[in-house]
Amino acid sequence: MQLPEKFTKEVVKSAFSAELIRFNYQKLLQDAENIVFTRENINEQHGTFKVIRDVLKQLDESKEIKKRPHIDAGKAIQDAFNELANPLKDVLDRKLAEFKKVNDQIKEENDKLLKEKQRQEQIQASINNFINQTTALIANATDDTQIVRIQKAIGSEKARTGYYGEFLEQLKLACDNLSPLINQRKEHIRELSKMKEEQERALQSGDIQKATDLMQEMEYKNLEIDENVIRIQEKAFQQVLNTAEIIVGEPIAEVVAPRRKSWKFKVDDIQLLYKKMPHLVELTPIDSKIKELMATKKAEGALDNVEELKIFGITFYLEKTY
Repeated sequence: MQLPEKFTKEVVKSAFSAELIRFNYQKLLQDAENIVFTRENINEQHGTFKVIRDVLKQLDESKEIKKRPHIDAGKAIQDAFNELANPLKDVLDRKLAEFKKVNDQIKEENDKLLKEKQRQEQIQASINNFINQTTALIANATDDTQIVRIQKAIGSEKARTGYYGEFLEQLKLACDNLSPLINQRKEHIRELSKMKEEQERALQSGDIQKATDLMQEMEYKNLEIDENVIRIQEKAFQQVLNTAEIIVGEPIAEVVAPRRKSWKFKVDDIQLLYKKMPHLVELTPIDSKIKELMATKKAEGALDNVEELKIFGITFYLEKTY
């Protein structure tokens, strides 16, 4: 419908009638108003924003076409457009705020689940590493002093109740499985010490055969303890694997990813900004200079893996558009 040479806002609104019918405008407006975001439908309902944006875009295009031959009528067309578009913009803004609230809640809960999973995995890795390191120390111990030091280290590790939490019993059980290895190593150290003394006496008395026999026996003992170390180490690790269980709930829903991300800034404390970096401040913040600083921080990597950075009275924040 073309606009007449002389027209009013009501005439202009009627010129949009074809678009309103084609878009089923009133139904679209009411359907959008009735949207309620839940964890179950957030992905599905997210598509409503695109429909509303498409309608607004086409209304805007229609407005521009109608304005071209009627420059003097621009205000009337704009007023008519605002009267039609503002309700949709209003519902879009309000529903987008509701959407962000639900989406952020889902993200927060999912992040907590991921953090808990990572905590449990880290504790499991700590148990495995401690058993591995302690087994190696036991196998290489050469005197009782080192054995006592190892036993004290095991006791200290068992006392870390705050860190191990619900996995403390699992650690204790794995450590208890090392007790036979510790006892065998202590006995082995005593036997080797006794055999070494006997070997020295045999050498002093000139009994080369006995000294040689004792040397071979000591070598056999070393091989025997090495085999025991491997068996007991495998048993300790198997015990850890058998009891290891990561208990974390499943994500409650899939988070809707922003369709666009862009860094923005806001000046929180202009006095602090002026004090620290006066070249960024006139009577009001200099947007271009602050954007240069934001670009520098981004290039330095300071904005990597964060959603907000406060510096010298400015907050750089990641604006998300859905």
